[in-house]
Amino acid sequence: MTFLSGLSFIKQLIVTALGLWLAGIVAAAVWFGVPRLPDSVRAPIDNTIAPVWDQAETPLKVVGVILIALPPFYTAGLTYFLIGSKRRQARNNEELGKVGVTQWISLPASDKTKWKTSADMWARIRTPLARPDPAILSGRAVHVSFEVVAIEGDGIYWLMWLPDARQLPGKRQAGQDLSATLGNALNGYNPRIRVTTIDDPLANLSAEGQQQLQWIELGLAGPSHYPIKTNFDIDPMIAIVSSILTDGSTQAAGLQLLTRPIGNWQGPGRKELNQMVQAQAQTSAKLISQADKGRRLALEAKLDQFGFETVLRFFAIGNDPQTLSYRLRAIQDTLGQYQDLNSFTIRRRGNDTRILLDRTFPPRLEPSNILNVGELSALYHLPNTDWEPVAGIKWSPARVISPAASVIRGWI
Repeated sequence: MTFLSGLSFIKQLIVTALGLWLAGIVAAAVWFGVPRLPDSVRAPIDNTIAPVWDQAETPLKVVGVILIALPPFYTAGLTYFLIGSKRRQARNNEELGKVGVTQWISLPASDKTKWKTSADMWARIRTPLARPDPAILSGRAVHVSFEVVAIEGDGIYWLMWLPDARQLPGKRQAGQDLSATLGNALNGYNPRIRVTTIDDPLANLSAEGQQQLQWIELGLAGPSHYPIKTNFDIDPMIAIVSSILTDGSTQAAGLQLLTRPIGNWQGPGRKELNQMVQAQAQTSAKLISQADKGRRLALEAKLDQFGFETVLRFFAIGNDPQTLSYRLRAIQDTLGQYQDLNSFTIRRRGNDTRILLDRTFPPRLEPSNILNVGELSALYHLPNTDWEPVAGIKWSPARVISPAASVIRGWI
């Protein structure tokens, strides 16, 4: 069981299938093979099993039939499940896209919360979104999209897109108000955060004129247990947001960070880490290089935190396709600052508006592109007073405070 617990859900199913086939082959060999053996060979076997057979003939026959029949039935069911899994996930994406809600996350310009503390924000939103891997593969997952959108002539918005699970069809419908739950989680992290439901600005942009859209989707270049860089002296997200600032040739640009919690993902990383620890234990401490020590520490740090499956998507909307391509390349270049044991690479690109508007999470069988809360906090967090040089940020509007009772009496 310990061995299985270190594997992904799909690999657990496959290993179980192999175990059933092995048991079925042994049962079939005993059932059909023993009677065909020469008498001289069969005699010792019959003498051994005859007492057991006399006492439990019927149960043994039942067990034998089950062991022989179960592997093909299990394998057929597993094949059907795997073939249909991506189709079910794609259908789930369509349903989530139809009930999506866009919210503006804002802070007052005077907020001084440091970006490195936003790992706590990501940890707080984990529980409301968590689903077991079987549910994800069955098309019952829920994800959110944290976004930064710069709109020409308006400003830069920090947004959160999420599905309203209360509007999902049929049995998928849930009573949980995910919007309120995540809003409370954000306020628990920083009470000054304001969450306001707004019309999706991307929907409005796509409906205007003959604007063209281009987007790129990025994932991790290496295995998920290899970390990206998170140790920065200066806020790394400032460079990303600065690269999406609009100009006369770009009507809008931004990022979508689509994410959902994942449970059992550390297995391959734990295996490699254990091999590394054993190798270093057999080597003199003086012979272990600083690079190898740093690699081990980096793997340990990555594996010790909650993981989220993540898709990073950048987009640009404008009139000139070549200008949009240059803009996306410039945005992609800012991700080079995160290169460490792992880095980002383009997985696909396109101009399909629905992908962007529906916040489509790509279907998968095996978990991939997993970032922990520390890595996510380096990629996406809310602005603070350090962002003052970045022009156009849409800060929280001033709160309307009721006048004191003495002032009201004076008016009267």
